[in-house]
Amino acid sequence: MPSRTSLVKKAAAKVLQPGEVVESACMVSLPGTMKKEGRQAMLRGALGVRFIQIDDDAFPEKLLAATTDRRILLFEQSMFARAKELVADFPLDQVASVAATGTSRAQVSLKILELSITLRDGNEFPLESADPKGAEELIRTVQARLGAPHQ
Repeated sequence: MPSRTSLVKKAAAKVLQPGEVVESACMVSLPGTMKKEGRQAMLRGALGVRFIQIDDDAFPEKLLAATTDRRILLFEQSMFARAKELVADFPLDQVASVAATGTSRAQVSLKILELSITLRDGNEFPLESADPKGAEELIRTVQARLGAPHQ
């Protein structure tokens, strides 16, 4: 997949600090989102199955992650795969590591890269991406900023 930085530039412009630059971006989601969507797609075709959307103001499942020279930004993803509102940011001085933690599959042929942002206080924020190349670029970008070895 091509670079996703164009999908976050408009939303990022609202939250970037003076001189801060977007360096990479990719589509990510909370763990299990892609598999859940696959199950829902399969069941939508089943006779008599009805899905009800419940908006409980929970943390959005579909996100766009972007890295800058200072932070990792997480934006809610619109239905057109564009960044909406900023939902989280991780200052790089608080990030211990970002690493791929595994791979899995969703919907038979969709390869998922599992990754995790680990903070210096030990907290982890797991994510998954159906955009493995974009996620790997994001990981490399953060690792280079943190001075970590590339994986």
